[in-house]
Amino acid sequence: MRENGIKNVKLGLEVMARKSQFGNLEETFRLVKEINHPQIVAVIDWGHVFARNGGSIDYRAVLNTWHEYFGDQPMHTHFTCVKYKKGEWVDEHEPIDTNNPPFEPLAKELANEDIEITIINESPLLEKDALKMKEMLLRYNNTLVGLQ
Repeated sequence: MRENGIKNVKLGLEVMARKSQFGNLEETFRLVKEINHPQIVAVIDWGHVFARNGGSIDYRAVLNTWHEYFGDQPMHTHFTCVKYKKGEWVDEHEPIDTNNPPFEPLAKELANEDIEITIINESPLLEKDALKMKEMLLRYNNTLVGLQ
């Protein structure tokens, strides 16, 4: 990027879904901190955290960990539900109604946050699920700035 004069692009290191992969929450955050470059950011994929934790997620704990590493820096996140297949959670995108993980508890937690967050919807029902997510966020008095 430096050699090609690319300056207005950020590279995201994303939390991975499989336990066998490098890139759990702590590893990803620690690596981004160690690199310490303004163009390298951590990306939370909520479905990956859920899958990696065997089908559970503590949104408050993830947000607290974010704050420990990055304070109030803006968050870039991806949200999709994942599939349970052959005895494990896999990164196959499902509609939000499968609740794997559920979005509503995240919307509730974000209402208690004063942080800039981007949530990229990766559902196969993109428009339909984006509207559901928007509705839940507004239900808990989240301010939606720059919603696209």
